[in-house]
Amino acid sequence: MLAPLKRVCGLLLRLIAVALIGIGANAAAADCEKLLVADFALPGLDTTTDLAYLATITPETFALHKTNATPKMKHLGVLLPIASDLLQHANGYEEFSRRRAQKTSELGFDYPAADLAAYYRRLLPADRLSAYNACTGVSGFVAQVVKADRDFVEIMLSWRASAGAPTQAPMQQFAVTGAVLIGAVPAALQAQPARLVFSRNLDSDLRFSASVAAQPVAVWVPRFVGAPVFAEPADAACADAGKVVRALYRQLLGRDARPAELATQAALLKQRTNSVRQLAERLVLSDEYQKKFAGGGELDATLQALYAHVLAREGDAKGLAANKAHLRNAGFAAAAITYFENAEYQRRFGAWTVPGAPPAARYCAPSK
Repeated sequence: MLAPLKRVCGLLLRLIAVALIGIGANAAAADCEKLLVADFALPGLDTTTDLAYLATITPETFALHKTNATPKMKHLGVLLPIASDLLQHANGYEEFSRRRAQKTSELGFDYPAADLAAYYRRLLPADRLSAYNACTGVSGFVAQVVKADRDFVEIMLSWRASAGAPTQAPMQQFAVTGAVLIGAVPAALQAQPARLVFSRNLDSDLRFSASVAAQPVAVWVPRFVGAPVFAEPADAACADAGKVVRALYRQLLGRDARPAELATQAALLKQRTNSVRQLAERLVLSDEYQKKFAGGGELDATLQALYAHVLAREGDAKGLAANKAHLRNAGFAAAAITYFENAEYQRRFGAWTVPGAPPAARYCAPSK
């Protein structure tokens, strides 16, 4: 009689232990999800970030996010108006979920929730992302999105080595859609992050894939929603794609476009794959531009060239001082991007006008 009883008791103890482990795992998972509550600064305050954040909210975490939104989110300077409104005014998760679906459908943002949640996690600040990965036990390939707007995406890639594993991992078979990579692909990833900068296509998702340590990886960035609309300068006459491309090359590279360049760039305009501003950005970030105008190591000369080519004027003392510090600390690409992103460029040239004084030409798509 004792042996069967012992077996029954042993089985019960094992079942209890398994149940306790399950409870512990669920509790640990809940603790990890707390790290996704938006009580920190995000890299962007755009609609895409707002909608991606909404995708992380589940029935189990709804109360945490709602408490954070009322009114802590605003006090912390986390400006996610859609999320804040839905969380504050929903009486429960079901109402919140229904209104969330309506909003994403209204904006044409019908992506899988799992993809959006994964994207939002990559928007976490470095210390929060590290804490989340440690909490969930993530190791290996890590990607953090530090910038994602209408024209550019910047991603930090690193390798989080598990115990006893190599401290770096080779990266091969790199491919990207929806954007162009500015610069070279790192040959290997390690703990120190490598920075990748992408120039986006208009209204497109960005996706890149690669093989890291012989394993496939992919990073997805949804299209940007909420780009401000700037009026095009009235003093720039409409021109066809070919004339616009010729003007771009003369303004930014100081030469005529070659036949193959002219055909390729004009096609990008005609197909609405890129705006004039985006083509201008790519020319300034090209190896040719940097060799011609930024290769001598003279910071003042590099900045004056950017002022002349991008803003079509001489640099002022205050602007030169601020941009010199940025160029020295962040590098050429980051400094050049700011010239296109500032209000002066947007006001004078918008998205479809060749920079110049006066503006040389504006691309106006033919009516269908």
